[in-house]
Amino acid sequence: MIRNKEIFQPALSTSLASLQSARRRTTGLCLAENVSKDQESSSDGNDLTKLSNFDRIMFGAGLCRVENFSKDHESSSDEEDLTKLTNFDRIVRKQADQFKPKPMGETESALHQYWRNKGLKEEVHRKRVVTACLEWWKEYQTPGYCTSILCLLNVLEARFRQLKTLLPRASIAKMLWKQPMMLHIDLCGAACRIAALCHLMPGVNVVRLLEKDPSLLLRADIVAATEEGILSLHTLLPRADVLRMVERHPSLLFRDVKAGLMQLRAQMPDKDVEQMVEKNPILVLKHCS
Repeated sequence: MIRNKEIFQPALSTSLASLQSARRRTTGLCLAENVSKDQESSSDGNDLTKLSNFDRIMFGAGLCRVENFSKDHESSSDEEDLTKLTNFDRIVRKQADQFKPKPMGETESALHQYWRNKGLKEEVHRKRVVTACLEWWKEYQTPGYCTSILCLLNVLEARFRQLKTLLPRASIAKMLWKQPMMLHIDLCGAACRIAALCHLMPGVNVVRLLEKDPSLLLRADIVAATEEGILSLHTLLPRADVLRMVERHPSLLFRDVKAGLMQLRAQMPDKDVEQMVEKNPILVLKHCS
C-alpha cells in the first residue's frame, strides 16, 4: 500500500494542478465572453484570441467600466455638476434668483438706447450716465413743462450738442461717464476757463487734456491752480518740456512732485532722474501724494 501511494502521489498532484489550471482558464474565458460581439469585431481590429486569459479579463473589465461611465455621463449631461464648482461659484448659482436686477422702466430703457447709440457700449458706463441724466432731468423740469420721454430725449440731445460745441473732437459720452456732473455745467463759465487754459498752455491740446480728466472743467479755481502748477514744475524740472508732460498727465499740476523727485533721487543717485521723469512721468506720480 505504501508503495502504491508513492507511485500514484505524483500523478494525483499533476491531475490537481491540471484541474486548477483548467478552472482558471474556464473562468477567464467566461469573463471574456461577457464582452459584446460588436466590441470584439470593432474596426480597431483587436483580436482577443491572441491575448492571454488575464489580458482578456482586464480588457473586458475595462470596457464594462467605460460603458458604465458613459451611461452615467449621459444621464447627468442635462444637469450641471455643482460639485465641480468652487464654493463661491456654487453660492452665486444658488442665490442668483435672489439678486435679479430690477426691470428697467420705459424711460430708463430709452436712455440706455440713446447712450448706446452715442458710443457707450458697456452697461456699467451707461447706468452711471443714465442715473445722472434722470437726476439732471428732475432739476431741469419746471411746473407745467412737458414730461414725456420724447421731450426728455430732445432736451438731452440739445445739451449734448452744446457740450460738443464747447469741446469739439472730444468724446462727450466718455467724459460724462467719467464725470456725470458735466450735465450741470455752466457753459459760459466753462468756455471762459477753457480760453484761459489755452492762454496758459500754448501749443497744448486743452480739449484732449480735459477729455482725460473732465473734473478739471468743474473746478472754479482751475486757472489759478494750473498757473501755480506749471510754475512749480518749471522750477523742479527746468530742462523738461513741462507742457507736454502736463498734456499727457494732467494730475502733475496738483500732485506733490517735489516729494516724488526727492524719493527717486534717493533711490537712484547715479541716474538722471529729470530725464527719466520727462520720458515717463508715471515714475514720479508713483512716489508723490
